[in-house]
Amino acid sequence: MSYFKKFTDLCGGVAAFVAALFLIRKYMDFYPDEALLEEQSKLVQFMASKTTDVVMHVHLIFFFALAVILGIVFRRLPSVCLGASLPAIVYSVFMFGEEILYEQAALYLAVSALLVFGNLAECIWRDREDGRHRLFAASKVASALGAIVCFLISHLAKNPPEALEFSELNSFEREIYYHTNPEDPDTIMLLGWMFVIIFVVGIILYNVYFVDAILSLIPFGYSLYLFFWEELLICPLVFVAIAAILAITNIFMAVFENNLSRKEQGFKKKRA
Repeated sequence: MSYFKKFTDLCGGVAAFVAALFLIRKYMDFYPDEALLEEQSKLVQFMASKTTDVVMHVHLIFFFALAVILGIVFRRLPSVCLGASLPAIVYSVFMFGEEILYEQAALYLAVSALLVFGNLAECIWRDREDGRHRLFAASKVASALGAIVCFLISHLAKNPPEALEFSELNSFEREIYYHTNPEDPDTIMLLGWMFVIIFVVGIILYNVYFVDAILSLIPFGYSLYLFFWEELLICPLVFVAIAAILAITNIFMAVFENNLSRKEQGFKKKRA
């Protein structure tokens, strides 16, 4: 494991710890209902309160801990670790874009980005050691997860719950069900199909890495257009972040994997 990957994993652990400290502070300031203390403890009432900041920080702890733990367990498979780090950055970008996180928002955003770049750097470092093309696998993981996120959000936007009160929804569900245009589900579905096409073309044209890099600029540019021209109301920054990660991954792959292929060909010629 490279030193940079160790550093980013440490940062992920620090972010989870900071989120846990926030929950502890909120718990200390929480005043339970005295009439219910015989049936429910203070901790049970605190967790059942489901206030937005409490729920968000529970999710943050889970996502950062997941990224760090899987980053250690699957340290030889950084493409898997990249997939594990994506929920943290997607959730951090969502909260930052919707301005619903009032404390340490920049910290969570920066650390989640560091986790992604740490895994990409680990792919490059290990590929240079044994030439197993982990960046290619990371590219497929990023495009597959991007498509899954798009299809899932599009499906949820098309099928809102019928008998659920606004107060019962979490912040993510409110964004999907109440801040949307009629065209948003189809727009998000189109982005999802772009990710699918990039995934399939990348497999068919294996070793032609510049094609992936060029194609990945299309959903990135489209997501930027949707964001700046406000054509998409459902989590626009989330799709910009997903498309940006895929584009960066494929650009890295086009640069470093091509260099690796040239070295392999040169080594084979020397042996011949």
